[in-house]
Amino acid sequence: TCRGLLKRRGFLLQPAALHRLLGQALPIHRIEDAALPLHIVTTDLLSGAETVLSSGELEQALLASAAIPLVFPCVQIADRFLVDGGVASNTPISTAVALGATNVVVIPTGVSCALTQPPRGLVALALHTVNLMSMRQLVSDIEHFRTLTSLHIVPPLCPVDVSVFNFDQTESLLQRAYEQTLRWLEHGGLERTKVPGALTIHSHAHEH
Repeated sequence: TCRGLLKRRGFLLQPAALHRLLGQALPIHRIEDAALPLHIVTTDLLSGAETVLSSGELEQALLASAAIPLVFPCVQIADRFLVDGGVASNTPISTAVALGATNVVVIPTGVSCALTQPPRGLVALALHTVNLMSMRQLVSDIEHFRTLTSLHIVPPLCPVDVSVFNFDQTESLLQRAYEQTLRWLEHGGLERTKVPGALTIHSHAHEH
């Protein structure tokens, strides 16, 4: 992190771990080879325009879509410098609708709603702050588009007392989310369109 600041390179972290993860997990190499039509939303760093990638190298597209500004480096694809699609549109519901989707399922990260202290460290605090902003924008987008298309929002985990970017807890968070989502589906989740309570502004301070 200090090297990134001192060298003025424009980002704090190299995405080496994400490179390794994608290399191990991706079953295909190109976007157009996906079994279902796949569209990856990024942001053009120069113009701020939402940029949808529907063909090309899958790993590079995913790295671009995860390139949170200041945290990870932008990704150059052809003549464009691309970063996280959340800069232009946190959850690109409008893009899905424009591409012809009539039922949209949103899977939000949620927020670390049961923290007792702010995350420690520059990167952790930056990611936490960006996530808070993103979830607020998501709720606004849902309210705007819910009358224009059929929206279904998977409830995020709640309460969560660690940062959603605390990768030491990834396995346990994944398991909790998997089990909760199964229950949501079994109880008719795909028939509901309301904003889950876990996405509304709330606090667990009284529980500590």
